[in-house]
Amino acid sequence: YWRIDEVNAYGQTTGDVWTFRTRRLKADFDQDGDVDMVDYSHLQLCFSGINVPQTDPACQDAKLDADGDVDDYDATLFQGCLSGSDRPASGSCLP
Repeated sequence: YWRIDEVNAYGQTTGDVWTFRTRRLKADFDQDGDVDMVDYSHLQLCFSGINVPQTDPACQDAKLDADGDVDDYDATLFQGCLSGSDRPASGSCLP
């Protein structure tokens, strides 16, 4: 969620207030705008293995390839999105 205000030199809002949401990146699990080791930690905690269903509700977002488990394929997709701490992730990462 973002909000943009037009403010004059006195700190008063002078124009329209705009609000909008940006598209969430699938690999940015903590939704802070980057894909880093904090997000990787979540992926690791959710790792179930090939063809081992991941049923933990907290791990549904870690199924990056949407096949029911969290495995090497999800880790490979995650790696392609890795941007680093406080570095914006690419908007083209896992649309």
